[in-house]
Amino acid sequence: MYPGKNPLSRLESTPPFLCHALARKRNGKQRIPLDEMVARSGLSERTYLRTARKDSWDGVKFGVIKGFLKGAGIDPWRMRNHLRYLREHNFQFPYLTAKQKRVMDEICAAKLKPEHENPE
Repeated sequence: MYPGKNPLSRLESTPPFLCHALARKRNGKQRIPLDEMVARSGLSERTYLRTARKDSWDGVKFGVIKGFLKGAGIDPWRMRNHLRYLREHNFQFPYLTAKQKRVMDEICAAKLKPEHENPE
């Protein structure tokens, strides 16, 4: 493991709204339907949607985090692949707030630096 790349820092750099935005089926082109994400997560729809709107994991219980990530099909330790796909296909997310869009752009820029600048 790289210094500063412990599981909590990885998770903190992948906020819930971004995990939800990146939820795609295996082919990467279609979003996972909400009812499918909720069913896979084991959470109530209300809990899933509340979590999906958050800008950070602060105050979210561990069980909810695990279920949410499972529902979205996101592995925070492989975010580089998700973000590269996002950038290559120029996906737009009209439902994100201005703050969330800015955070997403910062995360994409930081995580998609060349390997020698940002080892993962």
